[in-house]
Amino acid sequence: MSVYKREYKSAETRKATWRFVFKHHKTSYTKSGFLRQEDALNAERELRRKVVRNEVGIISNHKVTVAQFMPGFLDNRRLTKAIGTVDREVCRARPVVAFLGGKRLTDVYPADIDEYVAKRLEKDKLSNRSVNLELTLLRSFFNYAKKKRYVVFNPAEEVKALREVQDEKWIPTKEEFTRFVEAARTCRFGGYIEPWIWFRAFTGTRPTESVYMEWGDIDFNAGLIHIRPKTGHQLKNRKFRVVDMHPELRPHLERWRRVWERLYRRRKKRYPASKDHNWVFMHPHNHDERANGFHRTFYQAREKANLPRMTSHTLRHYFISQCVMAGIPFFTIAKWVGHKNTKMIEEVYGHLSPDYCAEQMRKLSITPSGNQENAPVVPGQSGESPVGADSCKVLQFCAAGVPEVAGKVAGAKSSKMKGVINA
Repeated sequence: MSVYKREYKSAETRKATWRFVFKHHKTSYTKSGFLRQEDALNAERELRRKVVRNEVGIISNHKVTVAQFMPGFLDNRRLTKAIGTVDREVCRARPVVAFLGGKRLTDVYPADIDEYVAKRLEKDKLSNRSVNLELTLLRSFFNYAKKKRYVVFNPAEEVKALREVQDEKWIPTKEEFTRFVEAARTCRFGGYIEPWIWFRAFTGTRPTESVYMEWGDIDFNAGLIHIRPKTGHQLKNRKFRVVDMHPELRPHLERWRRVWERLYRRRKKRYPASKDHNWVFMHPHNHDERANGFHRTFYQAREKANLPRMTSHTLRHYFISQCVMAGIPFFTIAKWVGHKNTKMIEEVYGHLSPDYCAEQMRKLSITPSGNQENAPVVPGQSGESPVGADSCKVLQFCAAGVPEVAGKVAGAKSSKMKGVINA
């Protein structure tokens, strides 16, 4: 009999408790604390039924290996993360399972992960960035195991991330972007990709977000574009957001909608059995499928425009950078592009294009021989200055760096300026 009474008594009732234990495929299942034999028998039957039907995993936590626990972890990630994110994590999990799969969860220590990192760097020749992404996966993996009480600590948290060389992100100029659009227009399927490029450049949407757009998501009357979670694509952060429609984007979308309706009617006339859909961007070869990013046409346009560094994500980066250079608040930009906060924009997208930086630097004048064309006007500069020459230089420098100070100085009286400077 697999149900029996334990020798010690319960601390609460001072009575002996019942326990069950059984094995299935060399795995032991046990539970104790039942006050009645009948309760223990019922619990054993229910658990045995679930185990036989593979409705539960291994309960013997100390025997679970990394390879056995990884599928359940990835299934849980599919419930909380975007499909594209999980697909990339599945690829990163393969070398992890190949190296650590035979170890039990409780037998993995920081030294094992350090050894894995060394192998990926020295033998597999991976970059620091790629190894850090795998370390992030391991931290999430052991956090989930810790949450499920399979382990008591996360060994991956004690392994520091590798230093990454932050290369400057390339931003196309407006002339280069226009050249790219013109090159895309001359491609075979330019009529399909051109409105998609304009849409990406004026909304900052991610590639997958754009191809899941439907005409019902675009409100031409209110001038709003709704980015909603869809079946098959739940958005990266799974949050609905609204992007204001730029006035220059409206004619491109209206023109494309007229073309889209003409193509749709022709398709239904030729293929009556074709399925109905409301996708804004469809596949050029098969209108019954969504667009997949126009990869082939995109690469052709990139070669024609001689822009080898142009990628699909560059369009999103271009939109955010142009917003930053236009002086739009970071909070508004983050809301448009679907960021949780402004940290990502400040650290990654907050830099400005070289042309813009050079133009701003030319406005600075800190020496008498410098270019005074764009220097801010300081009160008393025409004619004799009411203050000393050195003080005027100080005011010029401050005004060039802080526009608010320049406005206050311009409106202040000369007597007050003397007092502030002397102080």
